[in-house]
Amino acid sequence: RLEDKELPVDPTFEWTSHNDSANGSSTGQKFDWDELNGFPEIADDLNAGDDKGQDRLNYLRGDHSDEIAEGGTFRDRHNSRLGDIFRSRPVYAGVPNLAWPDTGVFDDGVGTRYSDFENDQQGRRPMVYVGANDGALHGFRAETGKEVLRYFPGSLYNAEDKAGYHFLTDPDYDHQPYVDGTPVVSDAYIKTTPSGDPSWRTILVGTLGGGGTGLFALDITKPEKFNDDEDPDKPIVLWEFTQDNFEHLGYSYSRPTVALLNNDRWAAITGNGDVPDDIDLDGYLLILYLEGGMNDWSNSESVEDYIVIPTDESGGLSSPTVIDTDGDGVADRAYAGDSEGNLWVFDLSNPNPVEWENEATLLFENDHP
Repeated sequence: RLEDKELPVDPTFEWTSHNDSANGSSTGQKFDWDELNGFPEIADDLNAGDDKGQDRLNYLRGDHSDEIAEGGTFRDRHNSRLGDIFRSRPVYAGVPNLAWPDTGVFDDGVGTRYSDFENDQQGRRPMVYVGANDGALHGFRAETGKEVLRYFPGSLYNAEDKAGYHFLTDPDYDHQPYVDGTPVVSDAYIKTTPSGDPSWRTILVGTLGGGGTGLFALDITKPEKFNDDEDPDKPIVLWEFTQDNFEHLGYSYSRPTVALLNNDRWAAITGNGDVPDDIDLDGYLLILYLEGGMNDWSNSESVEDYIVIPTDESGGLSSPTVIDTDGDGVADRAYAGDSEGNLWVFDLSNPNPVEWENEATLLFENDHP
């Protein structure tokens, strides 16, 4: 049971992102009107034609004062500011306890091995993360249920009728998916800023599920510092990946796997999802490098921030199962089904990622679609 259903307005660390479709980048922004009002797609959504954008942002942060019951015009939330949690499942994140080895390609020297990271993080306070249909990914302290993190994905801003964040304040709103996917939490040895040095970090990769076509990554290594404005090592938005980056990205029902690959890069591996209402969508395995979206998402010959491996014009791809075939801790193969009932295998064992792009093999064909 969450102790404080009445979520706090001020103590929670709140973050969103600004998507720049011109260069394919996403930049973390504090969820504060003074910092967001300058971004047209955000202001257009929250203002919703009546210039009440700041009031709507305050509502999303938990302010009741503009709800109908208080004499305002926004939707009443009655007993709880927390939106309904539908498809998203809560994920517990305590002290690091994964099986990454200290040997082979994982051995980066004394003080930088995974066992060192485990020892350093033994005092980390456990958290529970879950997406909700109030537009945010939420982080709660596992011992108390106190909310200390709220993240509003930038890809959900939408000024159209009955969409975007402004629709959550509409009295006609009943239920609509927003952050509807189950997050994935894993440790990885990466940079979290373009100019920084790599280190072991705890990364959350979230999806929108039925709420939209997008994924996002956050650095959640130090939850005890979420609300410490003086600490430069606070959680950051690493990136968002949307249809602006890859047009064949569908609804992100697929659950990613975080893994080290044979080219020594860490990535989130996922299917491209599917689109409802019988819209055709080809199948792709997506390899999104965790360091890839911190500047912009490039997929050129000189810079590869992500890789897409196509199947043979099948339906959208589901959650992959990633396999280490030789026991060295590195991902060598992925298996995934598509929405047409076919099963595919992807060979990722070559150190040269160029060789992966032609390695989608049909393992099982559904003859009765």
